Amino acid sequence: QYALRALRAGAYGYVNKGGDPQLLVQAVRTVAQGRKYVTPEIAQMLVESLTAPVVANPHEKLSDRELQTLVKIASGKRLSDIAEARLRAEAGAYDVLPANRELAGAEIELVDFEERETRLKDAIHAVDPEYDFVLIDAPPALSLLTLNGLCAAHGVVIPMQCEYYALEGLSDLVATIKTVHANLNSNLKVIGLLRVMFDPRMTLSQQVSAQLEQHFGDKVFKTVIPRNIRLAEAPSHGLPGVIFDPESKGAKAYVEFGAEMIKRIASL
Repeated sequence: QYALRALRAGAYGYVNKGGDPQLLVQAVRTVAQGRKYVTPEIAQMLVESLTAPVVANPHEKLSDRELQTLVKIASGKRLSDIAEARLRAEAGAYDVLPANRELAGAEIELVDFEERETRLKDAIHAVDPEYDFVLIDAPPALSLLTLNGLCAAHGVVIPMQCEYYALEGLSDLVATIKTVHANLNSNLKVIGLLRVMFDPRMTLSQQVSAQLEQHFGDKVFKTVIPRNIRLAEAPSHGLPGVIFDPESKGAKAYVEFGAEMIKRIASL
């Protein structure tokens, strides 16, 4: 409904300002056929609205982002893909695909899309040959965004704190991964479990760590990421922890983990 409101409002404004209705109709149909932004149903509703008398709605006010999107659609262009949106990290030889709070709105917008669980997979496929590794940071919730990540990935690294509630949620996550593997992504594997923010002084941490090793065996990475203040400070400086303070215990642990993960993936 949000997409339909924005597109209809943009269509009215586009035509009222002298735009060619047929150009917009063709652009929307082209977009719908490629399933890039809108469903065929929304496209059809837009096409029908453009064949009726155009009446501007002065109460419809779109954001700059919505207007830019509509301009691209009206001109037959596609939205920014990964190749256009990615940024080169200043500190490190890697690219970053940034996000902001608007990503939370994707949960609502994706519901009405066809093949909504493979949107991220389709986007990554276009740039996949350019990279040795693509790391997807999924939100800590069993949501549509997480499902997109699971459908796009070949393997899952599960970071978890050695605490009781984290242990409780682990069984649900593993069950979800098995379901995705069986129904949506047969290439998906659990690469391993990574213990993070580990405090050896806490008895509970040691107990949960021991339970993980007992139940998951060699799926648990040998490297343990300790609770470290230098890692916590790094984001405030806009730097990765391994660059902010390479000599800190946390940074060294992550470097160790990276080597272990590469070795494990090579053996899969």
